[in-house]
Amino acid sequence: MKNTFKKIISMACVTVLTTGLATVDASALTRRLYGDINNDGIINQTDVDILQQYMVKLIEFDKYQLIAADVDGDGRVSLNDVITLKRLVDGYIDELPVGTSFLY
Repeated sequence: MKNTFKKIISMACVTVLTTGLATVDASALTRRLYGDINNDGIINQTDVDILQQYMVKLIEFDKYQLIAADVDGDGRVSLNDVITLKRLVDGYIDELPVGTSFLY
């Protein structure tokens, strides 16, 4: 019975995915800049400062701040992200390794 239930659920998921019932309305999504930790639309020293505070555990991030802070795209927030973001803000690099923005 357990295997039958798994098969039914699997078939239902495939049906939903292939019939387009699980589509996402792109207009309902929000665009956010990588590196813009405080989500003010600007990537600047304030974002670097906030990221440094997170690194020394003075503050916590929500899930969107964690995504925005992972500017090197390795799936975690680390010292390398602080360095990369600082290099962008100081003008040593022109773009972030992850690109410009993400949707959520």
